Amino acid sequence: MTSSTISHNLKLNTPNYDLPELMEPVSANSDDSGISDDEIVEISVSDDLDYQEAISTANNSSPSTQAAMSTTFHKPAAKFILPLPPPRPAHFSCDPAWHYDIAKSPVNSDGEEVVSSDTEDSEDGVIPELSLKKGKGKKRRKSPAKKKQEANYKKTKAEDSLDKIQRVEVAEFANFHALRRRSRGRQPPSHFQRLPEQVRENYYCFTLKQVERGLIIHDSKKRPLVHLFPLATIPSTLMETLATSFAEYDNSITFPNYNYTHRRGNYQVRILGCWFKSGRFLQPYMTAHYRGPHSGIHYKRSDNPHYIAAKRFQKANRNLFQLVEDLIKHNYPVIWEIYSKIKVPAGCHKFAGLFAAIAINKLVQTKVHKDLGDIKWGICVLICWGKFSGGELVFTELRACVPFPAGSIIMFRSAIISHYNMPVDGERYSMVFMTDKNLHKWSESQSHSG
Repeated sequence: MTSSTISHNLKLNTPNYDLPELMEPVSANSDDSGISDDEIVEISVSDDLDYQEAISTANNSSPSTQAAMSTTFHKPAAKFILPLPPPRPAHFSCDPAWHYDIAKSPVNSDGEEVVSSDTEDSEDGVIPELSLKKGKGKKRRKSPAKKKQEANYKKTKAEDSLDKIQRVEVAEFANFHALRRRSRGRQPPSHFQRLPEQVRENYYCFTLKQVERGLIIHDSKKRPLVHLFPLATIPSTLMETLATSFAEYDNSITFPNYNYTHRRGNYQVRILGCWFKSGRFLQPYMTAHYRGPHSGIHYKRSDNPHYIAAKRFQKANRNLFQLVEDLIKHNYPVIWEIYSKIKVPAGCHKFAGLFAAIAINKLVQTKVHKDLGDIKWGICVLICWGKFSGGELVFTELRACVPFPAGSIIMFRSAIISHYNMPVDGERYSMVFMTDKNLHKWSESQSHSG
């Protein structure tokens, strides 16, 4: 059964509607009721009540009317009375578009395409419920070339949508293995550190706006060398907790023997966690800043202020340590798996989740150096905070200068890339997450011997 359709946008408070313009043209094989001629059953004239009523009406009418009706019989036009639309809600700021769907409309009131679930009426004469179907017709089978093209497009889009991180490729001489061969366990010469004017002239200096969504510097084989995460990666609450907990730790503890000026620059450093110098000790140990003046297992005492202060700082920043571990697990799963398998001896523990130790630098401005104690194929993580300006990180072999404002987090190959930071105006603090290469070798030896 076919049916006529009325679908139009009617404005509110309109007194008269032009119905002939609203209605769609009716099929030639159907009358106004929408019933096809094929469905009409022929009956005799004597049994057709409508016809008999029309004849009686014509006999009682005037001669002129009878003459006109004898020539042509016109069926009286049906009278349609559309219901008034409901009152407009008070929160509407504009007149909505009202859709009147008598049987089957191409769109409903939400603008979605409506397709009838069945083209025939039910036995009770009620039009069945309309179902919403997205798409048109039968799904076409895609060719292998089309599938491959869509797969490549999705892969490219997924790579580009990784927080819209900017990716920069370095020259061939600065690839990962070349940097490993050139390191050779030696610190870079002092002339590697350029003056700020020379850096701005000869290096590529990224702007803060360029790296606000992140930055990855990789070699020709897509191996990441430097990874600066988007500037809003670390929540402000965790950074506030870090600054407050370090201030409490620094004010409550003094280190007369360990509060020294570092040879890599004029700043103070605290190393907390598990460390190993294979030439001096038989196995890894907890650092002196963590133990205080005590040695052996006797430092874990309630009257040891160094141990208590370090434990308070560690407990306050557990969420930050977990966030750093999750970032590595998501972005560098292979490195995360290897680091997580590194063991420490009994009586020791990893201080910062995945990493065995951290170095907290106070009022830091470093000279050019490499972290030769770190694992060469590994990474170190750096976070900074404080009220300062400047302090951009310079990577000599990559000839790049990267902004590093307060609250940022960066990962890079600290053992094979020479790095330092530009002059700082203000108070700058930083925390470095690291695992000693000697600790990794000791852990491997224990695994093989066990």
